[in-house]
Amino acid sequence: MSMSLTLRRFALDDAPQEPGDEAAEFALGLKGIKLLDGPECLHFFDPWHVVHFLSSGTEWDTALPAGFLLGGSAWHEIHPEEEPPRILSPKEVKAAHAHLISLPHDLLDSRLSAMKAPGCEIYHAAQSDAEDGSVRAAFGQIRDFLGAAAEADQAVLTTMA
Repeated sequence: MSMSLTLRRFALDDAPQEPGDEAAEFALGLKGIKLLDGPECLHFFDPWHVVHFLSSGTEWDTALPAGFLLGGSAWHEIHPEEEPPRILSPKEVKAAHAHLISLPHDLLDSRLSAMKAPGCEIYHAAQSDAEDGSVRAAFGQIRDFLGAAAEADQAVLTTMA
């Protein structure tokens, strides 16, 4: 099973105010059927759950700021059979970014090791030391994305599909 995660940073006034096709495209980081590629959208097709585990130390915790990838408030429904996207306010984005930059390297190393343990149920967890580099890169991408949003006083929308 594979779930993608899209992060979208934006000024609150720039977001669609009502559910519908425009809100769905916005949340999924699409322009028609094409993925947007730019600083306002970050698409993850595999490592998002690994980054969540590195941040929170748990599989599904949604408590902010550590659970920022799964936490936040419900936004407009975009598909009736799926969870709605979650929105983090500019204040919550700043707290999540501060949390990520405060995590010590030895704690991240410990969590990377824990993902390799038998019975770990983190999607796409690194299974070798060689894969740790791509996990750290994903962590850095999300940390830097949140940093840019925090600096611009933007909200962040997280959408799983």
